Amino acid sequence: MAGRPESAAGVVAVVQRIFRGGLLSGQSAIARDLESWTAATASDLRARFVDQPDSSSDTFLVKLRRQLDGAPAATIALAAELLFVNMAPLVPEQIGIRKKLQILDEVLSWADLDAATIDVDLETALTGFLHGGQGFLNYRWAQFQILVLLVERIAERPLPEREALLNDPWALRDECLDVQRSVGHKKGRAQIHVLLYTLFPAAFQPIASAYHKQEIVKAFADELPQPSGDDDRDLLELRRTLEEQTGEHVDFYDEPWVRRWRAGTVEHDQRGWLVRGYNVDGRNFIPAWIEHGYCSVSWREVPEIPADSTKQEVQRAVADAMPEASTQMRGQAAYQLHVFLTVMQPGDLVVTVTPDEVHVGTVQGPATYDPSDGLDNARRLARELGDGRTAPQPHGAARDGAGPPPAAADGVRHQQRGRRAGGTRGPGGRRGRGTRRRRRHQAARTAARHRGTRDAAADAARLAAGDGRTAPRPGPARPARPARHRQDLPRPRPRPAPGRP
Repeated sequence: MAGRPESAAGVVAVVQRIFRGGLLSGQSAIARDLESWTAATASDLRARFVDQPDSSSDTFLVKLRRQLDGAPAATIALAAELLFVNMAPLVPEQIGIRKKLQILDEVLSWADLDAATIDVDLETALTGFLHGGQGFLNYRWAQFQILVLLVERIAERPLPEREALLNDPWALRDECLDVQRSVGHKKGRAQIHVLLYTLFPAAFQPIASAYHKQEIVKAFADELPQPSGDDDRDLLELRRTLEEQTGEHVDFYDEPWVRRWRAGTVEHDQRGWLVRGYNVDGRNFIPAWIEHGYCSVSWREVPEIPADSTKQEVQRAVADAMPEASTQMRGQAAYQLHVFLTVMQPGDLVVTVTPDEVHVGTVQGPATYDPSDGLDNARRLARELGDGRTAPQPHGAARDGAGPPPAAADGVRHQQRGRRAGGTRGPGGRRGRGTRRRRRHQAARTAARHRGTRDAAADAARLAAGDGRTAPRPGPARPARPARHRQDLPRPRPRPAPGRP
């Protein structure tokens, strides 16, 4: 739930232009011939959205359209610009640029705004820099509510007071928190954290979670000689102190800082990774791995990504290569590729399994890219895959040896592809009993393979330890190799629409 300051500058500049510039001039940044940032327009938007909540199960946009039915063009333009402020900081892995533009264009289409366009300067700011967490998407109505009420409050003030408030980070924060108290809930508070950072990046941190702020201050309490009890002020002082000590920019979501405050983030001298190479699109890559001393993953849809790329660089490459994929699909692909390219380090163990054997190797170097026309185009050198111990699969593994073992480490949710059972259909188009029975048996075999792979990974760690190599220490669940095709990735379950406007 944090962002990268180096990628935030463009977003910050545009959000300031829309929000601060709008409140000081009254002019719309999207429909330049309109004065949409006025007290009267904000009051009209508040009366339609906040005072008349829509508790139906429809989506946010469907409900917003009903609430803005018949609204003046200025009110619709203000609504679009507040949605821009809300969505722009979010990275494409949460909400893609095309989706953001689609939402903004739809809202603007509700009014006769021929001159209203998202120009190139505005569009470049939709790349985002921050992951706000799932709550940021689920509670858009609450965040929009905060923005509407805040704009109304500020717009009602004389210009000198507006200027003073928009130039004082702590006074504006107090105003935001007072708005939050007035609505009687905290579901929109992430919006306050993000808005304060975009307006005052020198005073606030790119963190959307109040809980994360508390945990960071608690973990670094020894670096604060005089804690103020105010998380934002303490974080500012903490960042300044650590940057003076190290001479480098401090991002609390990066190493070595994150391991000091985030539960489950620990340093490992050696990690273990389960990489699938058996029955990949009907091919077994493990003999080639053993012969040539490497392991590999494949992702043909994504072009070459350099080793040691940052997570955001991988995310951008995946987003560009898979514009039509769902947010969940892109997020999982980017996460797994980033792990293979950057997180996996020389000295880590590599484990791969077949229905009958477990092979253990050691990572020897950085990832490389093989441009040849093959499946396994991202590779890492791995020593001793050939003389790694082998062991029979434990009871519960696939009995007939058919089907690939799951591409996941213990504790990682994964999806096992399987062929739909055949069979004739019964009366009314329903499948017969034999088909249903085969499906139950197939589900049981899949579950058995899942259990067997987890046990095999544990056996591999024990074998490595018995052979004189250091076994991976217990730690957070490790990711699988990336799925090879878009359809291999788990499809997101539909989420019910929020029951609020």
